[in-house]
Amino acid sequence: MTICLYDPQFGYYTTRAPIGAKGDFITAPEISQMFGEMIGVWVTSNWYELGEPTAFHLIELGPGRGTLMKDVLRVLEKNPQLCAGLSLKMVETNPHFRAMQAEVVKGFDCQWFDGIEAALLGEAPFILIANEFLDCLPIKQFIKTDTGWHEWQVIIDENDRLNFKFADATQNPPKPVDVEAQVGTIVEIATALPAIIEAISKALRANNGMALFIDYGYFKGETGDSLQALHKHEKVWPLSHIGEADLTAHVDFAVIAETALEQQIEIIGPKTQREFLLEMGVEVRAQALCTANPARENEIKNDLSRLIDHDQMGDLFKAIVLKFTKVL
Repeated sequence: MTICLYDPQFGYYTTRAPIGAKGDFITAPEISQMFGEMIGVWVTSNWYELGEPTAFHLIELGPGRGTLMKDVLRVLEKNPQLCAGLSLKMVETNPHFRAMQAEVVKGFDCQWFDGIEAALLGEAPFILIANEFLDCLPIKQFIKTDTGWHEWQVIIDENDRLNFKFADATQNPPKPVDVEAQVGTIVEIATALPAIIEAISKALRANNGMALFIDYGYFKGETGDSLQALHKHEKVWPLSHIGEADLTAHVDFAVIAETALEQQIEIIGPKTQREFLLEMGVEVRAQALCTANPARENEIKNDLSRLIDHDQMGDLFKAIVLKFTKVL
């Protein structure tokens, strides 16, 4: 997964701009401006909770085409005092996306970073947002067989083609897995996730701030194969379009919460995307847009449904907030 997604010469995320109708997938910010505007409301609310700092960083992980940040900034610009102390940090490795983002953030102080830890350096409070970022972290898969746990690996088969195969060696049960799991149980581990959350948690403790993660995933204890590849908006076999398809897996939000709690970080959530957007006032915003654009009323309502309905993105996507505030 690491090679397919991040190889400098052939990696999916480093060689193309895959988001949008002409790409391979569409994210919530691309569906409607309401999504980013509600996150803008969340950022503004938390800036007040931080004590209206005269200087603070807004960090986005994986900003893509910059659509989310554009809609967030539209909300923030209504508060000149907030914007006066605002500096942006974008964690982005894709040069195509960086060029798009540069157009969006004109007029704002903005820096780009290849990695998360470099973006976290600094002494000012920060607010971090990450939408559909964690789902692309490479995973390991383990399968329970009659002989114990075996890692599911990529091999070159007898026909000289890439394929999947059980590793011959028996593994210890992946943590935190029920050792009594039934034969056939599949467990996925995003090996980099705890380190990322730990780094962000330590930065929160050092500087004060909040971090919001929205992604598709589960609260705890789910098993099964969630690895999927998307190519031109269609699901394909993960080994069929190497470097040309988006590879993702569901996010284990329990790992996020447990890792942050170990660092004495307050947790809000996890909750569904539906719950989060409703709390931020997305229905009120939708009605305002309908009133201002009566010809687009059906379109706006359809977009709202995609974002919050139970059978659309509303329940599949989850939101969690990491928070640390103290008197400095």
